[in-house]
Amino acid sequence: NISTFRSPVSIPFLSLSNCEVALDCNMLTIESSNYVDLTSEDEIVISNFYKNSPGLVAEGTVDKSTIPYTGTVDFPRDRAYNFWFYPEELTFYWDGDKGATNNVWRNGKCLLCEFNQLKIIR
Repeated sequence: NISTFRSPVSIPFLSLSNCEVALDCNMLTIESSNYVDLTSEDEIVISNFYKNSPGLVAEGTVDKSTIPYTGTVDFPRDRAYNFWFYPEELTFYWDGDKGATNNVWRNGKCLLCEFNQLKIIR
């Protein structure tokens, strides 16, 4: 049973650093307007990456058994990309791990954090 709490205001203890350390961030925004959904055990969905085609979504697979998470995402109108995701940094490295690529999405902001059986959505 998962309880959900929606807060219309900012809650100080839900800072990004808390999401990185004490929580499991499964939904985030990154690169200013991309929404990333990692709530599934083995799937990833990214939306809003084409400003002129807001309905398109990129889908793929993710392995969360080790850090970094790894997987592949297929972007419509482009191609499939391998990724390495570091949840503690909220950063995606595309087509190469950290230090091996310049294709990086940084500055993630957590939208959905999980405390064991309590989900807090801000």
